[in-house]
Amino acid sequence: MPAPHRGDANKPLRNQGKANAIGTQPMPPQKAKKPLALPTKHVQHTYMHIAHIKGAPMTQRTENLLGVLALLVTDEMNSQTSVDALAGPTARAILNAIGQYPNSSIEILREAVDLSHPAAVRAVAGLVEAGLVEKKSGADKRSVALALTASGKRETKRLQAARDRMLQRIVGRLDDNEREVLENLLIKILWNETRDPAHAMQLCRLCDDGPCLKAGCPVECSEQGLPMPARSST
Repeated sequence: MPAPHRGDANKPLRNQGKANAIGTQPMPPQKAKKPLALPTKHVQHTYMHIAHIKGAPMTQRTENLLGVLALLVTDEMNSQTSVDALAGPTARAILNAIGQYPNSSIEILREAVDLSHPAAVRAVAGLVEAGLVEKKSGADKRSVALALTASGKRETKRLQAARDRMLQRIVGRLDDNEREVLENLLIKILWNETRDPAHAMQLCRLCDDGPCLKAGCPVECSEQGLPMPARSST
């Protein structure tokens, strides 16, 4: 028999059966307190629905699904194994940006990853220490240009290949017609969402830009004021 908890009606109470101070009637037994019930899933959804009615409109299914897909891609990219110097997404983004814009200064590269100057300097220092990036004299002899070492190029290719495999697996769930629809939707969204050249660098910082530039990159077209590109015929 389980031990009664505090306030259980079956537990002998201190004053139960005894006369009160006047000596007329015994003290009544204390009633057990019911534990607070947590809201069920249905009730929680009802609360959420009421909150949305009073406040902002509910997120639609399309927006929710897009957000989930964005998290799926981001989480898988961040979970890719790499050397210690590339443990975080910022270092990987800078490494890839140096590969895309070789012999660029820290000032240019930090725009590609949206970092402050001190944060970019620290990230680059870690890559240099790991032997993935080397410093060179800039065009004006006073600035410092950055380039990938042989190890940095190998690591960039390895990370790019892992990214490609992951994206190919996801898009591979679609047939040819669905793939065409998705590509057209992505072109339209990216062309409309690109704000300026710095934003374009940030959006494309992890891209394999070869296929996109050949067919017409919607991000580049938008930041250059060009019309929305057509879908690739390949």
